[in-house]
Amino acid sequence: MNNFRDKISNLPKFIQANMSESHIVNSEIAAKFNLSDDEAMKMVRIIASILVGDSSIIKLLESLKNVFPNFDEVKLRNLALEICYKRFYPLRDYLYLKEVEEVIKGLGGEIPKDAPLYSEIYNKAIAVNSEREKREQKETKTRVETDNVSVSWESQKEEYLPIKEAIEKYPEILKQFISARPIKISDTDYPVNPTVKNWLKDYIDYLGVGSHSDYERTDYLFNSPNGSKLDQVDRNIVNAVLRSYDKGLGLPIDIQTKQIIISKLVGESNVSPQDVEPEIRGNIVNLKNKK
Repeated sequence: MNNFRDKISNLPKFIQANMSESHIVNSEIAAKFNLSDDEAMKMVRIIASILVGDSSIIKLLESLKNVFPNFDEVKLRNLALEICYKRFYPLRDYLYLKEVEEVIKGLGGEIPKDAPLYSEIYNKAIAVNSEREKREQKETKTRVETDNVSVSWESQKEEYLPIKEAIEKYPEILKQFISARPIKISDTDYPVNPTVKNWLKDYIDYLGVGSHSDYERTDYLFNSPNGSKLDQVDRNIVNAVLRSYDKGLGLPIDIQTKQIIISKLVGESNVSPQDVEPEIRGNIVNLKNKK
């Protein structure tokens, strides 16, 4: 798995992002062809092997035949065609247009018209996120001025601090609950309170010390034992705290209570299933949880 992680980390950023966002599409393909969890895992492995360069899209049908020997020819060709349309054609600038179109035509399909490139969608999203982070960083550095006199943060009701600075200034934050249910961490045999301290410990135990990418963080939020159990509201809150840890972004701190203002995190830093699926195991967990 480490070798697979290394290969993913060397892919272009937009391909990594596409793999993260493929959960729903993979689930739809699996449901359409009535694939079991084990069969869905095999399908995802074939897709992943092509994207990381271990196999060629030209060998897609052959690879499917090898792992699904009991499928009839029609089902195999239709499955291969669906994978091409949903997973590979949006990446035709990465996988080579001629090869993708050759496979589609060979399977008896038609070349899609006006299908956007995923790289274009990704670049637009990056631009939007960049502007958002600039605004957040600006808020972190902003000082309130009244009547042209700079007013210290201590005289305000709240201030914005990165989580590391907030913990230094207000150690009580470590004990603050940021989700509803207890979580399980590595050095205990029983569930513990879902505090900032325990969530950060679990995050670091899962991904290691230091800052992490959006890709890695979202993988943790949907695929880790604790993250996978969060509802959407709690996941947004935990995500905001972890983003602050990774990127040094400011969190709203109530100066009087010396706590993170949770209500301001509920609608911010939203994270969705489309943002995650860096590993094969993420697909299968999500397929099992699909309602």
